[in-house]
Amino acid sequence: MEYSDYNSLSENTAYSNDQHGIHLTGSRYNILSGNTVYNNTLHGISLQSASDANNITENTVYKNIQHGIYLDGSFDLFIWDNYIYQNGISGIFIDDCQNDEFFNNIIQGNVDTGVSVTASSDMFFHENFFLGNGKHAFDDSTTSWNSTTIGNYWDNLTGTDVNPEDGIVDDPYDYNISGSAGNIDYFPIAEDGAPQITINSPSEGDAFSSVAPNFNVEITDDYLDAMWYTLDGGSNNYTFTENGMINQTAWDGMSDGAITFTFYARDIPGYIGSADVEIIKDSVAPVILINSPSNSSSHSDAPTFTITIIDQSPIDKTW
Repeated sequence: MEYSDYNSLSENTAYSNDQHGIHLTGSRYNILSGNTVYNNTLHGISLQSASDANNITENTVYKNIQHGIYLDGSFDLFIWDNYIYQNGISGIFIDDCQNDEFFNNIIQGNVDTGVSVTASSDMFFHENFFLGNGKHAFDDSTTSWNSTTIGNYWDNLTGTDVNPEDGIVDDPYDYNISGSAGNIDYFPIAEDGAPQITINSPSEGDAFSSVAPNFNVEITDDYLDAMWYTLDGGSNNYTFTENGMINQTAWDGMSDGAITFTFYARDIPGYIGSADVEIIKDSVAPVILINSPSNSSSHSDAPTFTITIIDQSPIDKTW
């Protein structure tokens, strides 16, 4: 896209192109959102030649031969909520840019560098997650690696968060931002441990019929990434984003009897928490055997009766 302003490019797949997946030249005030961009010969998303004031959000950019996102000579950009991983050189490469903001991006497994900033000024990074890159950052420019209250998450920072316990590592992050600028993340994000899961319902030992039961869980984590559950020990997993009903097809596939219902949650750094509850599926009605009185017997007074009830679940009511 050349010299084109005020456009929206969303929900596209751009892959295996000879050069770039998505390329803007001299184009401003555009929104690139929700695109999947991978396996392109040069860069996944490329902005050059005064492609200013563009928003790049919620894109998945991976396995491009050179850079995931390539920015050259472009000002006032907002780059946020993108997943940028396993690109051949850098996740994000920035040259001769100014006043660009990057936040809440996951930058993971890029071969050489997560983010590389050269010959630029007033770059601003906060609340990004750097995971498993060759090196996380190179910076020879004027870059702020934190806001006034929070910086970024670096998976090779193992400092404590005790003084105070506020979600920020006590010591600044300075030993893996290479380059001549000597910039520091003064408020690096602390890992808060695996997500904590509380199962409100169902309760242990609850029995349900052929209709799949509802569930209600509370999951606590500052940087929650994914939630899922299983009924069969993990052979089949079902993702969810809110409380609701167990997948009916999954429930139909379970035999009657005790079922271990397990919930999982993963945070962005990759820590996984779990919790389970044992419930009962009972889709067969109780069997009632009348021991007495016998069929067609006659009585002058109201007879006594004895019955046997067969069911795998505790009997709730008889009448």
